[in-house]
Amino acid sequence: MSELGCEGNIGSNNEMILVGGYQAKNFLRLIRKYIDDYVRCKDCRGYKTIIEREDKTRLSFLKCDTC
Repeated sequence: MSELGCEGNIGSNNEMILVGGYQAKNFLRLIRKYIDDYVRCKDCRGYKTIIEREDKTRLSFLKCDTC
């Protein structure tokens, strides 16, 4: 929300609610960045991924089902 310059919260169904003015191009840029960082595989560029977390180190890794 700070990157968009607006206020918001998480709704009862885990949806993101944004209040205030923001430009659509900025919102789309953030969504694309999120997809590149947390959804899309860096090797095969596929979308069949899951985020796994190691209990010992508490680090999260992106695991691709295609690779």
